Amino acid sequence: MTELQDVRALLDVDEPDYVFASLLGPAALPHLHELVTTGEPMLASKAAYLAGLIEGGSEVVATAAASEEPLVRIAAAGTAVNLSAHEAEPILASLVDDGELGVRVTAAKAVLAETSAVSAESAPALVARANEVGVERELEPVEVPSLEVAYPHGGPLGGALGGAGDGEPGGDGAESSTGPGGMPEAADGVEDVSSASKLSTQDEEGGQSE
Repeated sequence: MTELQDVRALLDVDEPDYVFASLLGPAALPHLHELVTTGEPMLASKAAYLAGLIEGGSEVVATAAASEEPLVRIAAAGTAVNLSAHEAEPILASLVDDGELGVRVTAAKAVLAETSAVSAESAPALVARANEVGVERELEPVEVPSLEVAYPHGGPLGGALGGAGDGEPGGDGAESSTGPGGMPEAADGVEDVSSASKLSTQDEEGGQSE
């Protein structure tokens, strides 16, 4: 039987082994929910990320996405790539318009990542919004199908990003960096999340599907 102290022991370290911790399975989800809602921000963020790796964990991730702590919302955005599209889309739709830039950028990266379950075909409005956020941080754009006819050369944002995909770091904040545990560092003063992330920041040209 999985106990709260077992879950806490696996997460309350500098660099949790999320793959191993995910083997706790759905039995850990009530404890992860408790840590997300009552734990200190760093521990809560780790719990949020782990929930995304466990079947049935989307409700915990959604709870984390509504947290008052930016660090926890960043973790929710980062782990959303591990969810199915129908689970991830409403979570990312809220976070891509978050009041904190670090949360918005992490959510945009999750939407635009190659590993994301969200696609331009299934969620064109969300991808379009992520591209708008991407312009702020020079992320690689994804073409939105509904705009292909009007913008046959890569969508309306293709030219706006200039040469951001030519292997060169983009502008301020464009280059990917990671904090302890592999989770992407938050942007512009938001504290880092210590989590192992599957996010891909597309530093090479052609990383996103055209």
